[in-house]
Amino acid sequence: MYDAKGEVESTYIKRYLTPFGEYMPLRRVAEIVSPYAKSVNDFKPGQGFVSHDIGGYQVAPIICYEIINDGLVRESANQSGAIIVQTNSATFANTAESAQQLAITRIRAVEHSREILSVSTVGISAFIDNSGAVTSQTTENLSTSISGDLKISNYQTLSDRLGGVAPLLVLLSSLILALGIRRKVS
Repeated sequence: MYDAKGEVESTYIKRYLTPFGEYMPLRRVAEIVSPYAKSVNDFKPGQGFVSHDIGGYQVAPIICYEIINDGLVRESANQSGAIIVQTNSATFANTAESAQQLAITRIRAVEHSREILSVSTVGISAFIDNSGAVTSQTTENLSTSISGDLKISNYQTLSDRLGGVAPLLVLLSSLILALGIRRKVS
């Protein structure tokens, strides 16, 4: 993040790297399977959480597919009042990827009760409120801009308080419910 003079105030380096695009898992095997594997340079992940201080408020950056990492998004929500998701989407132009990423981001807004600004260079950019509603958005592959306000919230949802246990509780509850329904039908 830069200040009004163009000086760097804070820097976030992506921590959750995308396999096969930003690093090559099982490189030796991958290079046998595909000659393209040799051309993938392994990125170095960032080492810790960084938020940007904007007007005295903490705003967490998320880069592209980091939005699918439960722990990283939960940490960002717990340590900031709003989230900004930045993505390129150029590789996936004219596919469902940009809409899919927007849908995932909308779920994250509800899950953590955070307003989110999703910014894409060629995909869909959007303001999303904490109920998951898109309040304004761009279309894909259009050079334009949108502006709006992000409401800051420090509210912690049940999911935030339970942490990584929440998905396990949902799974367990679903299994118990399914078994209960099965017994009634039998």
